Amino acid sequence: MRNGVPGSYEKLSAFAVKNTTSVWGARAALALGYEDNSKNRNAQALGWLLKAQNDLLLREYALYWTAQTQRALGRYADAYKAFQTIQRDYPNTAMREPLLEAFAPTAVLIGHAQEAIDALNNYSATTSKPGLLLERGRAYQSAHQLARAAKDYQTIFYKFPLADEAKAASSSLTQVMHALGKEYPYPGVEMQEQRAQIYYDAHKWKEARTEFEKLLTMLKDPENPTRQRTQLRIAQCRVQLKGSPSLIAGLKTADLEVDAERLYALSQAYRNDKREAEMFTALNTLAQKYPVSKWNEDGLMAAGNYHWVDLNRTTAVIDYQRVLDTFPNGKYAYNCEWRIAWVAYVNRQPDADDRLTTFLLKYPVTANAVDSIYWLGRNAERAGNSASARSLYAKAVDRFPETYFGNAAAARLAKLGPGEENPAEFLEKIPPPPALRSFDEPIPAAAEDRCKPPLTRATTARGWRTGALLFPISIRGNSAIFPCPHGKRSIRFPTSWRCGAKRRKMISIPCLPRD
Repeated sequence: MRNGVPGSYEKLSAFAVKNTTSVWGARAALALGYEDNSKNRNAQALGWLLKAQNDLLLREYALYWTAQTQRALGRYADAYKAFQTIQRDYPNTAMREPLLEAFAPTAVLIGHAQEAIDALNNYSATTSKPGLLLERGRAYQSAHQLARAAKDYQTIFYKFPLADEAKAASSSLTQVMHALGKEYPYPGVEMQEQRAQIYYDAHKWKEARTEFEKLLTMLKDPENPTRQRTQLRIAQCRVQLKGSPSLIAGLKTADLEVDAERLYALSQAYRNDKREAEMFTALNTLAQKYPVSKWNEDGLMAAGNYHWVDLNRTTAVIDYQRVLDTFPNGKYAYNCEWRIAWVAYVNRQPDADDRLTTFLLKYPVTANAVDSIYWLGRNAERAGNSASARSLYAKAVDRFPETYFGNAAAARLAKLGPGEENPAEFLEKIPPPPALRSFDEPIPAAAEDRCKPPLTRATTARGWRTGALLFPISIRGNSAIFPCPHGKRSIRFPTSWRCGAKRRKMISIPCLPRD
């Protein structure tokens, strides 16, 4: 039936009818009910889904699709009761969000808006989910709590402008605003700025420019840093829309931090315009006027990266060193220190070993730690110190075995062959990997219901159409072990069954019969 084979629906129907008292008959009924529901054969689907509720393991999914089918048939009171049953019997259901998105409008339709509000308020994630906020706003509106409805619609419109629900929230806001009149709680500058910035961060320059221009009309004081930054954002949007960098260069920003940002933005506009001389002029001005500004940190790093991607690494290192000298504990310190150390190795500088060792001691378990060990080994090997090289390669293999340079170190170690080792003291300061958590550790009480197999993908068509169940597994040796759905025993499969390299994963397998 999943693959659309002719006659499969009839065969599965016959199986379900023949096994009405069996759990497998109930599961077949659930699959048939979902199939009918997805093809708008709702009356027929409802019959199957009611039979599917006899399977205790999948009852919550059967109830969910029963309620959805009843909604499609206009039987809202019955759907409301089914949704309430799920909330009562399965309070920690994995389908909490789609459940609430369906329950709330159903409750509103039959005059139980307050129940919808209570259910949404009891879910802590409602305030961060535009879909749930929209339903709560509608419930508030139905319950004539218009000020609260306006707040939810405003949250969607201003904090989630990219969400699909933003358009519906905008339409509802207009209705609520007219209904409230003078009592309507108008949004402030902060919310308008947030909406504009979200569009800006998403590179939707046209929309961002429009929103920042609205914000500008709300800010009257020319000395206000927010107004100056808004003017800068409008100029940046215009430059992104094929405008000239002179739009940024011509701005007058009295606030020091905004002016620093303006110079950085100007440098990047020149860079995009392939005007290298003007770019470095702007960066040098930024460094001279605002040496400790965070925008100078970005500017110095941008200068280094410009040379780095141009393969002019010796010049790039000079800029990276300026970053470290001015911002020794800044956000770019790690990358700068690594690139300086690596270039020292590539250029065969006499201080290369010292730089690599210093980096390794400061960042012993980072992604580039094994690189440092490997390059120190190559330097030792090049200097004829085979004993030290063996120790370094052995450490890389032992501590970082599944990495590129761990494997490269193993190859070099094999080429050197067995012999004397001379481990450096700093290698002892590299901490061992954290111990793996026990497979048999107890499951937290709050998560027990989520660990009961199967965690079916019942809320999506893809889940049912694959006919698959998801089980937590463990990897032991060459086998994947997962719990039997009937609690009788564990079942073992070869790890080639989509297990991957991790010790704990979720794999998708066909639902297996009891035997």
